[in-house]
Amino acid sequence: MKNHNYDYLGKEKAEALVSGYLHLDEYAHPVIPKFVNPDQLKQLLQEYVKFESDADVMWRAFDIVGFYGLMDCVDYFWSFLTLNSTVDRLGFSNACSIVNMAAYVGDEKQWKESHKYYEQILIKRVEAKKNIPLLIRCYTALGPDCTSESLRALCLEKQEKAKLEAGISDAGYIASQSINQIVNNDLPRAEKAMVKLKDIIMLSHKERLKEFIMLYLGLNPLYPEYLFRKSAYFLLRQAEKGEAEKQEIIAGLLGVLESEIKLETDPIRKKFHQVRLLKALEYFDFQKLPPDLSKFLFEAKAGGQDDFISVDQPNY
Repeated sequence: MKNHNYDYLGKEKAEALVSGYLHLDEYAHPVIPKFVNPDQLKQLLQEYVKFESDADVMWRAFDIVGFYGLMDCVDYFWSFLTLNSTVDRLGFSNACSIVNMAAYVGDEKQWKESHKYYEQILIKRVEAKKNIPLLIRCYTALGPDCTSESLRALCLEKQEKAKLEAGISDAGYIASQSINQIVNNDLPRAEKAMVKLKDIIMLSHKERLKEFIMLYLGLNPLYPEYLFRKSAYFLLRQAEKGEAEKQEIIAGLLGVLESEIKLETDPIRKKFHQVRLLKALEYFDFQKLPPDLSKFLFEAKAGGQDDFISVDQPNY
């Protein structure tokens, strides 16, 4: 169901926006097409995204599927992983994007399949040691029910090898510093983020909603690189359940606007939080925008600040 008060875009305009987003050049600013008919989106994704598509295209397809919650599309992309002999031929990054898609958007069966694929195939591929950041992304997409044991073992194995090469060449030293950063910082942060996420999931519905709103807006600075996408998708999926759920989110956003954001003293951070919140409010129901802030939002967007419910983590 739609979670906004706008009509869907016309077919030709929607097709142009989706095609343009999927095939962005390196200098373009990625903005996910909004208000496209989901049925049209499914057709366009199957038309534009194929087994042999570049990794950038596959990850942007994941962005669209995740934003719209297109569960029906998961099987289409999952088939890329299950075709005969594709384990060795499908690009590692492409495989990671599909695991992320199934983890975030799929039903329980698809989540289990993505978890199994991650543990039994993806993490054992030859390219795994060269792509640990992507594996961490998969691990956090799968959520707190996925353990980090296999991933940590892979990291430690790579770290031990890097120690031997660190004193031999500059490249070896750089590689050693890189894996040390992952073992000592990135992976522990990801693990702690999953503990935090599990704690949030255990909260009452009202408290959980408030936590995800705070994480989405960047007002809770904990592990944004791992929890921001979780919070954005939670809000989107909740709003799709019905009008009552959508209004509950709107009320939560307005409450934060009148409380935490008013207390922010740093002007740059305050503007960022305001624009992100107002863009979310505009998306869910533009009529709920406070009149005195409509001009502020318009000027911010005209100046290039268009944060919205994107999939990008907050940056100040």
